[in-house]
Amino acid sequence: YSVELILYEENWLNIPLQDVTEGSGEKVADASFYNGFYKTFIEKDAKLEQGWVEYKMAVSDWIEKTILARAQHDVKSPLKILSLGVGTGLIEKEWIRKGYDVYLQECQETSLEIIKNCYPEIKTYICDARSIPCEDNTYNIVVFVTLDYVFDRKGYTELLREIKRILCP
Repeated sequence: YSVELILYEENWLNIPLQDVTEGSGEKVADASFYNGFYKTFIEKDAKLEQGWVEYKMAVSDWIEKTILARAQHDVKSPLKILSLGVGTGLIEKEWIRKGYDVYLQECQETSLEIIKNCYPEIKTYICDARSIPCEDNTYNIVVFVTLDYVFDRKGYTELLREIKRILCP
């Protein structure tokens, strides 16, 4: 027996979602939603909440120490890392600063303006994460954090197939 609960947010990063959504708000967030959200965020000169930033930095640090540094030790050549659904790139910023070869994927470009101010040459894919335009076996590590609300079950199966395709053996 299982129950699936549908939850809806009304506010994110101090932006009322009714300011950026049209219609009933019952569809899954897509590229148009995120584009509208981040345009509103930038136009309002909104700030990231300190607790949220601290949480993201703790996640970034944990991934770097637990996964990236260990993998770099095991893989003698430089790691190629793809991070999916990066938003503003807050988690990935430290990895880039530390010299990791990081590629960013996002479904829209607006949110990436923030990280591109620091790293204008950062390599990005603007596309659906279920179809990354790269060759098979390209990345040593694929990271996705808080991408847990974007897809339905079929979409997650497609995402995992795509990750399997692009990961090095």
